Amino acid sequence: MVPLPWYVEYWHVLPTIVAMFCTIILPFMYVRWLRKPEASEPQELVKRLATFYKALAVVCFIPIISPSSWVGVNIAYIVLPIIFPAPTGSEGRVGGGAGIAVMLMFCFLFSLVLSLLCFETAMWLLERGGKALGLFVSMLFAASGIFALKSLYPDLLLTLHSPQYYGISILLYILANLSQITTNLVSVFYLTRPQVKKYFIF
Repeated sequence: MVPLPWYVEYWHVLPTIVAMFCTIILPFMYVRWLRKPEASEPQELVKRLATFYKALAVVCFIPIISPSSWVGVNIAYIVLPIIFPAPTGSEGRVGGGAGIAVMLMFCFLFSLVLSLLCFETAMWLLERGGKALGLFVSMLFAASGIFALKSLYPDLLLTLHSPQYYGISILLYILANLSQITTNLVSVFYLTRPQVKKYFIF
C-alpha cells in the first residue's frame, strides 16, 4: 500500500493551527475594541456589549464550546439512564445511535433556547432594560467554559503522543473555551463599571 503524502494524512493540522491563532488573539481584539475612545461613552459601550451577546447567539450552535453541548451530553448519558434505567445486564446507559440522537436533540433544543436568550440580552441592553440578564448569560458561558476545560484536559494528556496529532484539535477546543471564558469575564467587568452603572436599571 502506497503511503499517503504527509500533507494529505495530516491535513487537519494546518487549519487547526490557524484556528488556534484566531482563538488566542480574539480576547485581545475584543478588549481593544471595548477600550477604543469612542466606546468610552456609556451608550456606545452598551451597543458594543449588545453586539457581543448577538455573537454569543451564534456560538450557542458551535459544538464543544457551547454550554448546550455539555447539557445535552449530560442529559443523554447521565440523567436519562437514571430516570429510565436499562434492563439488568445491559450497559445502563443510552448508547449507540439512540444515544447520539438523544444527545443531538437536546443539544439543538438547548442551543435554540440559549441563542434566543442571548438575543434577548442584547435587546435588553439596547433598550436599557437592565444588565442582570447579561451578567447571568456571561457567567453561564464562563462556567460552561471552565467545565469544558476540566473535561478536555485529561483527553489532551491522552492524545499528546498520538502519531496523528489529534491532541492539536483538543488543544484548539481548550483555547476556544479559554477565549470564551475571557471575553465573558471581560463583559462582566464592563457591565459592572461604575461609569456605566447609572445607564442600567438592574
